[in-house]
Amino acid sequence: MTQTKFEKYAEVKECALVLGAYRAELMPANQIVVDERVRLKCQIPFCPNYGNNLRCPPNTMTVAEFRTVLAKYSCALVIQVVSDGIEEKKLAETERRAQLMLGELEKKALGLGFYFSTGLGASNCRICEECVGARSGLPCRNPTQARPSAEAMGIDVIKTAGEAGLPFGLDNPKEVIYTGILLLD
Repeated sequence: MTQTKFEKYAEVKECALVLGAYRAELMPANQIVVDERVRLKCQIPFCPNYGNNLRCPPNTMTVAEFRTVLAKYSCALVIQVVSDGIEEKKLAETERRAQLMLGELEKKALGLGFYFSTGLGASNCRICEECVGARSGLPCRNPTQARPSAEAMGIDVIKTAGEAGLPFGLDNPKEVIYTGILLLD
């Protein structure tokens, strides 16, 4: 028996949980909240990754370009990964784990026929300990694993997570929740 598109979406969600997502929810892609002010926060106050990380602005598509692309997607899987601590090393490990998980979810989605599936990472790319950076002129060392952040695309992650039923705050000093998004066609 052939799976419906919705059964396939559910299978990708289940895969996220098996891979260790703290929480995962499906939502219509048109409910993703995109706001140019998110990109503004990359520059004010100036983020140290701006212009230095190959998956951060200005090395990513514009918010307007992303809006056009996003309109072609029907579904999104919002995943959350919780940190094991608040030390910088633990936070970086959690960001990296979330990004690698998104890559695995893309592969799963591809196997189910969603060949335009695209993962948007939680925070800046942490696949490498240190990005070769845009100013070096060198290409990304891990282009098949590196993902731009959802914020780099202009996604208001806090509001989008809330729309998906996964609210979180920025005020818990004991844990950090990273949120990534997998776009599905």
